Amino acid sequence: MMSEQADTFCTYVSTTRKLLNDIGQDHPCYSYARDYQRRLENNIEQVRLRGDTDALRAERCRIINELNKLAVREWRTSFAELCEKQVECEKKQEPPQYLQHVSNPLHAADFDHGGAVGEILENVIRARSCDDCEEVLHLCRDAVERARAYGRQPELALVYLYHADALGRNNLLDMGISLAARARQIFEMRGDRYHALVARLLLARLRAVQDADAAKLDYQEAMAYCQRIESDKKASAQLVESRLYEHIREEIQQVLDDASKLIREQYVQKYLSGSIPVLRLSDGPERISQPSTQTRFLVTGEFRIEEDTYFLSLIGEASKETLELQLSATHFALPVREDNWPNLISEEQDYALVQWEAQSNREGPAVSWTDEDREWVTGWFKRDTATGTIHVEPMTRKVRIIGQSDKHGHVVGLFKPTS
Repeated sequence: MMSEQADTFCTYVSTTRKLLNDIGQDHPCYSYARDYQRRLENNIEQVRLRGDTDALRAERCRIINELNKLAVREWRTSFAELCEKQVECEKKQEPPQYLQHVSNPLHAADFDHGGAVGEILENVIRARSCDDCEEVLHLCRDAVERARAYGRQPELALVYLYHADALGRNNLLDMGISLAARARQIFEMRGDRYHALVARLLLARLRAVQDADAAKLDYQEAMAYCQRIESDKKASAQLVESRLYEHIREEIQQVLDDASKLIREQYVQKYLSGSIPVLRLSDGPERISQPSTQTRFLVTGEFRIEEDTYFLSLIGEASKETLELQLSATHFALPVREDNWPNLISEEQDYALVQWEAQSNREGPAVSWTDEDREWVTGWFKRDTATGTIHVEPMTRKVRIIGQSDKHGHVVGLFKPTS
């Protein structure tokens, strides 16, 4: 990508982000503007990866035209004028607020689109641009298996970078840092200094989310590494590449001078890969906050309960509305017996993933706490045809639990042993 074009694209990115900040999430045009911002950034990412094409230019023109309409309607000015104001504003700021290589190291990652995992990584980039962290994790797991099957260490290391980023955005920062460090080691062993630097920046970026001061050592090491590459490029008269490393070094220096210059993108937990309380059948609802044990999410995408490893199979609405489900609800796991529910195959060693709901508005497999027996019983949320209300009907009794308890939840998935 030519430097002039890159500068223009950086201006597009910073202008659209400022535009969104200005109008705020409560503005009726926010979702509309957010959609076009994402599409523009995805277009720019495709240009960086594949080079510009007539199709990408035409799409970019349409996107900017829509953003221009929004700018005229809301601010009585053009999108181009907003970009010019943004450039002037950035010139007055020392240093500039948006540090591309430091804030988003993966924007500089490159890969063979025809390689073993090329198509999967393209899908990873698209899902990442839409903030679909769950899909990114799913694709990364597929890519890891593919890269290992083909024995492609460089591509495996690239997948580790995207996987580390997804883990970080899920607030699993230690795992993300570990995976980024593993990717760095592979790149360095293979002499790929460019991607080793990308891995160093991602590792520092994830560490900075935990503690910006603690990340200074990582940035200092990345700075020294970058300087060595820059010197080598200058010595071999590779001036264009040396300027790239000079620019990256300047960004790192800005963070070292003032850690607050680093844009802290929001890393939030968007899917069920954190610790989930595991209860025994005799543990009451109060034990959800003080469980006897918890699941542990593994980098492989599996879960560990005590010493055994499980994969999670989501069911029903959970498989379709995972993000909403996971962000808004409390979950816990319970051991289940064989075939507890109709049309839902459970086995003796399975655990049910339960979404806690004091009141339910939908039918489906359920568990309910009984104060009398002091245990969880399996049942089914059913709708009364006469009143339209939902009640829990136990599987092991002929007695309905109506009005006796609000201590129940929907079974939204099953943890099944991997072996």
